[in-house]
Amino acid sequence: MVGLAIALMLGGALIPLVVPLFRPPLIALRSASGSASRLRALELRKEAIYGAIREAGFDLRTGKVEQVDYDQQIVVLKNEAVGVVAEIEELKVNPPRGSRTVEQAVAELREGDVPEPEAPQGGEFAPLFCTQCGQRSGKDDLFCPQCGTGLERNG
Repeated sequence: MVGLAIALMLGGALIPLVVPLFRPPLIALRSASGSASRLRALELRKEAIYGAIREAGFDLRTGKVEQVDYDQQIVVLKNEAVGVVAEIEELKVNPPRGSRTVEQAVAELREGDVPEPEAPQGGEFAPLFCTQCGQRSGKDDLFCPQCGTGLERNG
């Protein structure tokens, strides 16, 4: 009986050390800019919520909070945890994609529907592309014709 109790305590102590070894690395889940940092933030929030649940249980056992207060706090924490876990799973299953403009431009390039840019003549400026949306602009444009971002001219 004592051996079983020791084995359970040892198993409980080793679980937090072993579980992270079986999680997929965050870098493997990165598919779009910022998705890995969002996933990491959600994982940290989940761990903080689980810690708050454990702490609330400890506070109840030590008599720091009443059962009614504990029950209310646990409902709030569990609801928040469910939302965070659902968002984590959604990010893992459906990682965010680039904007529709970028996706459309890539599809056009793959299909070969985009004409080759014209080479600049003598004293003309080379064609500019918007840093926000990638739209090609004319040589005299000060703003992007697609999204309105100010364009900088070098030369």
